Amino acid sequence: MVRKRREPLRSPASSNGDCADARITIDTANAHVAAGALYKALKEIRKLVKREDELLAA
Repeated sequence: MVRKRREPLRSPASSNGDCADARITIDTANAHVAAGALYKALKEIRKLVKREDELLAA
């Protein structure tokens, strides 16, 4: 069974799309874990860690 990716609701007041992009990455990783594709989930989680490191460095 293939799950269709849901698009997150975007707030019109939010000008920063980083939070929405992170939510999409989290949802994608969650879908991979649910499907048993743990390596693909790990790759998505690494993207989140990299983004967090960039934010902390700024």
